[in-house]
Formats: sequence, structure tokens, C-alpha cells
Amino acid sequence: MCRVYFVIANLQLANTYGLLFSCCPAAPLRMSDTVGAPAVAGPAATASWAMMSERARTARGSAIMLPPAVRHCFDTMMFRLVWGQCVHAMGVVLEQAETDAVVRAALEGLRIATRLSAHYDVDGVADSAVLVLAKFSSALNPNMPKPRVNFGRDAKACAAVETMFLIVTRYGDCVRSSWTNVLELVLRLDKLDLLPPALEALLDSDVWGVPTTGSAAAAEAAASSQDGPAANGTASARSSDDTATADKGPASPGGAVGRPLKSARQRRAAGASSRRNVGGGVGGGFLRSVTQLIALQEPEYEAKYATEVEKECEAAALDVLHNKCAIQDVFADSRFLKQEALQSLVAAIISAPGQLPSPPPLSAGQQGSGGVLPGEAGFHRSTMDKAAAGVGVDWEAADLCLDLLLVVLLRNRDRLSLLWPPVFDHLSAIIRGKGVDGNLVAAAAVGLLRLCQRLLPCKPEAAEPLLRGLQLVPNLDPEVAWINAEVIAAEMLALVQAASPHIKAQWAWASACNLIKMTSVRPEAFPVSLEALRWVVNNNLTPLNYVLALEASVWFIERAALEHPKSKERCLSLLGRLTAWLEGWAASLAGAGLSPEQLLTFSNAKSEFWLYLVEMLAKLAEHPDLQVRSAATARLQQAAVAAEGLGVLPGSVERGLRERLLPPLELLSKKVSSKGASKDMPQAEVTVSELVRVVSKALLLQLPQLVTQPGFPTLWLAVLSSLSAAAASGNEALSDAAAAALQNLLIMLHDMGVLQPGWSDSQHNLWQHTWHVAHKISSNLNPQMLSPHVNPARQQAIAAGGLQSLPQLPHQPPQIAMQQQQQQPYAGNIPSPVDAAAAVAGTEADGAVPVQQQAAA
Repeated sequence: MCRVYFVIANLQLANTYGLLFSCCPAAPLRMSDTVGAPAVAGPAATASWAMMSERARTARGSAIMLPPAVRHCFDTMMFRLVWGQCVHAMGVVLEQAETDAVVRAALEGLRIATRLSAHYDVDGVADSAVLVLAKFSSALNPNMPKPRVNFGRDAKACAAVETMFLIVTRYGDCVRSSWTNVLELVLRLDKLDLLPPALEALLDSDVWGVPTTGSAAAAEAAASSQDGPAANGTASARSSDDTATADKGPASPGGAVGRPLKSARQRRAAGASSRRNVGGGVGGGFLRSVTQLIALQEPEYEAKYATEVEKECEAAALDVLHNKCAIQDVFADSRFLKQEALQSLVAAIISAPGQLPSPPPLSAGQQGSGGVLPGEAGFHRSTMDKAAAGVGVDWEAADLCLDLLLVVLLRNRDRLSLLWPPVFDHLSAIIRGKGVDGNLVAAAAVGLLRLCQRLLPCKPEAAEPLLRGLQLVPNLDPEVAWINAEVIAAEMLALVQAASPHIKAQWAWASACNLIKMTSVRPEAFPVSLEALRWVVNNNLTPLNYVLALEASVWFIERAALEHPKSKERCLSLLGRLTAWLEGWAASLAGAGLSPEQLLTFSNAKSEFWLYLVEMLAKLAEHPDLQVRSAATARLQQAAVAAEGLGVLPGSVERGLRERLLPPLELLSKKVSSKGASKDMPQAEVTVSELVRVVSKALLLQLPQLVTQPGFPTLWLAVLSSLSAAAASGNEALSDAAAAALQNLLIMLHDMGVLQPGWSDSQHNLWQHTWHVAHKISSNLNPQMLSPHVNPARQQAIAAGGLQSLPQLPHQPPQIAMQQQQQQPYAGNIPSPVDAAAAVAGTEADGAVPVQQQAAA
């Protein structure tokens, strides 16, 4: 704007205008005293006001020419005054234009106005221009006949839509409210199957591209997964789109198991087809007639019976929309948008499909808790209830908007914290909302997992908000979770392989492990879920997820024994890795230079981890499957031997023996003696013999520390009761094993000065009770066996020096020694495994100890 024309409307007011122009520079209006200096100052300003005052007194129609030095100072002010009228006027001209020249001039005027608004940073111009241009896309209406032909025939509409997308792609920073108009047009193009292939390719590559991480492992798991029948007849529970994909032939070997290799367009089309199938049974012949009538407007029907002129018009429409509009750049280049424009775009994408049903409130204990995935039977909710809950929502549009939203998030990973709050609310409304379409729920869950896969490795600072979103997935509708269990399991495998080192919160690992267990309930998804757990156990064990991984491993072992016998060996191998990791982690702390407070924290954590490991292994020792019991007892022996090297507190060892190991030993001994035990638990006597060996070895190794504990008398009574039950089982081998174990314990207690006449506690005479039980187990067990002259084997051991290393307690009356033991503080007051893991994580976060994710066995 190089020239500014001031026209005086009334010559009689010339003197008044001259006075005004003279007063303005002398007494300018100010809102406050803090207002800065005027834009035009100095001699140039004085001269300009003087010229205006002089020219204001001249005749009507005269104009002034400002000096070149001050012309630009009025451009922004004048543009703010005239842009609204100009844009609306050009819109009217464009609407009434009948020649191509007028159309081009009006469109060029709108483009120039938008460019000037971007230059002068004036809001509202781009929105008004887009709003004017969007009116000319009315021909692209799915409810009208031949929309492609009508749009291609209207050259003005084609030029207007092309200019609209040109403005949006070039000057998107200035767009605010008109993003809604842009999204509305994109959704209509999707319904007409007119979206450019470049946009579909963008959705496929950014969001729904087949994950390459973990594909080979998942394929290997699937190859060995065909073991055991599908529970509840669930082999036919696949969704209709999965079945359609299976009919086309085998999937590419590069894809993850259980995830159909579909493009974004195919996925949305399958969802639309399933929705039509759901409603096809209502209304009978009337709806079938309506469906046939709508089919006459399908693109395939129009292309089959179109004339040459109509084909040319359709080709022109496709050329404009696919080649000239560059719709994909609106979302691909969103990373260049300003903050306000990007937030407006995200808000428009979220609100475009309509108001989603509000999810129920989420309690503190419910969030991320997950649950057991049910079978498909009994979880089909009413279709009418779902429809009523989502009135006014275009589910097909919601599918596309979800894809676009994920693309925008992935393209703006640096501003994820800015965009995440509304996105999280939107995903929560989809996943947890009542009556939301199942295909949309599945897409939201998988998309959320994809976000974690892609963003966690490159944006560690955004881990917490992303993993908070991961807590939504276990809250899936049971029916949706069952149908899509294979897909979710494959995505979880890719997630743990790509991003598990970046999961550094215990609640996040709890959500991940719950999700792995939940998907494993469906037989087809079990191998992939198992592979995800194996990856965590073999590659990414930490103090934060050790307890969770141990619990999940026991879950998989129990399910494999019942439903997947071919996967049982792979599941049992997890126990060895979990036991070896605990030993390696404890060894890595030996030379870390810990402070006394840190030593106490890690000592408590190691003790609690060991105690939980013994508890889980003892639980498996009661399993009906012999192979499971044998593996559990073998790892129990390893854990019992490793307790001393781990530095497990004596109180934890005492609790582990008394509360974890001895109860299953006594229970299994009673089962061996009962009738019909061989049917429920075959070869239970083998497991009892192994448990006797575990208890005996643990006591012999830890006895010097255990006798100093105030709970040792109780522990000793429990040991006598368990060995007595094993000897009374009626099995000769068990009787001999119990007698041999008790004999070794009696000799060691006597040599330590504990087993002496008068040994008792507040309730029992332990000396008499011990020999009473020992005599019931074996007649050869009596006080005389403690003498080397009576026991030749004991005499030979002393001569060989085998008993010289046993510690000797101070020689004092047993009653006084027991009283002193009871006065000592109990060292087994240890927090729960979860609290211990949290304490270790806090200590490692302080930088005192390096975080060890994988300890060498």
C-alpha cells in the first residue's frame, strides 16, 4: 500500500478537519502514561500532520501523497480497517462471477489478503477467506447424485477448493476457527472415496505401517503356537475384517503375528462394513431397499454407466483433489504451525465426528488395574444401547479423525506435552466411553500403543504422559479386547522390544504386565504375549519390574500347563532367568560403594525379592503338573543355596521357611498318604522328597543365623511337624529322606550348643518334644546318636575335620540363651516387594548406584 487517499466528504467541514489535524500531534490520546513512543516521530511526523491539515481544507476529491519515508507506517492500520469489507466483497464477486477472468481475479484477491494478514499478523483474515471458499465445495455432498461429476463440471468450485487448500497449506499459521471447515470437507471426501492416495500413504507410513521390530520373534512364536484346543470355541471369534483378510491368502512374513496387513483405507472400510452388518437385521425389506437405492450412487455404479463427458468431469475433479490441493500437506507439515494454530487444528480434529459419549468416572484403584480377559460368550451388549449412547456421532468420520490425530501427534513430537491433555481426554472417551463403536475402540487402543512405540525411544521426557495413556488400554470393553487380543499382543511385543528401556515407573510396568496377561487369555494371542514377557525377562529386568515379571511368569506357566502344553518349556525357562537375575543383581551391588542407608535399603529389597521368589516357586510346587513341580523345586534349591550369597536377612529366611516352604511340604505329604492322590497329583512323593531336600539344605546353610532369631523355636516346631508328616505318608523313600534330613539337623544343632537338655521356650520343652517326634520318624533317632562312640559316621566326620567349621555358641544354660534371643529385635520387618522396589528405584534415581537392567547370571 504505497498511496493513501483521504477524501473530504463535505467542504463545509474543511476548517474543522484542519483544526483536528493540528491538534492531534499536539495532544495525542493515550490510554496510560506507559504507552511507548508513536510509530511516526520527529520532523517527518510533524511535516505529515501539517500536510494533512493543509490538504483537509482543499476541495473534495483532492488527495495527498505521503513522503516515501512514512508511507509504510500506515499500512497495518489501513489493512485492519479494510480487510473485512474487501474479503466479503471478493466473496460476493466470486459468487456472482460468470467469466474465468473475474473468478481468477477474486481468488487472487483472497490469496493476497491472506498473504498480507500473515505479513502484518492480523487475525481473522485467513478464517474469513477459508469460510468464503468452503461454500463452493457444496457439490461434494455424499447425499447428492453424482457428486464427482458435478464438482468436476463446476470450474469455479474446483478453483475455489484449490485456492482454499493453498491458503491452508501456505498460511496455516493464521488459521484458527476455519479448521473446522477444512476437516468437514476432508471427511466428505473420505465418504466419496476422493481422498488423495498421498494422504492414505501418509496414514499408512506414519501410523499403521507394519512394525518391523519383533516381527521375526512373533512369527516364530506363532509357528509353535498351534498347541491345544481353543477355549470356548473361540477359533471362530475373529472379526469379520480379519476373516476377509485371511481369505485373501497368507500375510507377508514381515508383519507381526495377529495384526492384519491392512491400509488405513481398508481398515476404515472394514469398520464401515461391520457397522452396516450390525444394523442390517433391523427393518427387514425396507432397509434393504434403501441400501439398494444408495448403491446406485456408489462410484463403481457411476463409473460403469457414465458418459464420456461425465468421465472427463470426474477426471478433472480427481486431478484437482489429488494433484493440485495437496491435502496431505495440511497434516504432514503441521509441525511448522504456530502453537495456537496447531492447538486449533487438534481441537477441530477431535470435535469433527461429533460429541463422543462421556466415559464413566475412573476411581483411583481402578486406573490401569486391568483384568482377566473374558471369553466371547456372554459379552455381547445390546446394539440398541450402543446406538443410543452414541447418538449424533459419525463413527466412520471418527475413524479417519483418529488416524489424522495420530499423524499430527507423531509429526509434532516436540510439542507432545502441549497437545497431550485434550488428546488423552479424547482417547479416554473412546476407550472407556459407553456405546462407542468397537472398531474405533480397537483402533484407539492400537494407536495408543503405536504412539508409545514411536515416541518413547526418541522423547524420554514425554514418557510419563504417554505411559499414563497406556493405563487406558486394560480398561477396554471385554468384547472388544477379546476380538482384538492378537493385534494388541503383537503391538505389546513391539512396544517392549522398542521402548522397554524407557519405562522407568513401576505403575507403568504394572499396566504393561497386566496388558500382556490380559491378551494371553485368548489362545491365538498366547504365543505372542509369551514372547513379549520373555523379552522383558531376558533383556529388561529391573528392580522396578522384577516382582511384576515374576508374577506374570507364574501366570503364564499355569495357563501353559492347562491350555498350551507345547509352550510349557518356554514358560518354565523364565524361572531360571528370574532366579539368576536376582543373584547377578546382588553381585553387582557388592562393589558399588553404598552408604549405610543405601546398604539397608538394598538389603531389605534383596530379602523381599528373595522371599517373593520363594513364595511363587512354592506355589508352583503345589501344581498338579509334575513337570511344573519339578522345575519349581529345582529353582527352590537354587534359591535356598543363593540366599547366603545374596545376603538375605535371617528374618526373611526364617519367614520363607516357616510361611512359604513348610506349609506346601506338609500339605503334599498329607496328599501322598490320602487315597486317590495319584489321580489329582501324580508322583506327589517325588515333589515331597525334593521339598524335604530343599528345606534340609536351607536349614543347614542358614542355621547359624537362624538360631539367633526369636522365631526359631516356632520354626523348629514347624520343621518337626512337616518332617513328621512326610515320614507318616506311608512311602518308604519319604520316610528315609525325612529321617536323614532330621538326623543332620539334630547333629548340627547339638554341635552348636542349641540342642541340649533343658532347651525350651515359654510353651514347650523343645528337648523332649524334639526327641519325641524324632523317635516317631525313626527309631534310630535318639539322644545317644549324638555321641561319637555310638554314631560311627559322626566319629569319622569329626576325624576328617568335617565338623570343625561349625560355629560354637557360648556355653550357657539353654533357658538363658533363649531369653536373650527373644529380647533381640526381629530383623525380618521388611516392606512389601512393591515398596522395596520403589525404595530401590529412589536410591538408583539419586545417582548413587547405576541402574542395572540385565545382570549376568
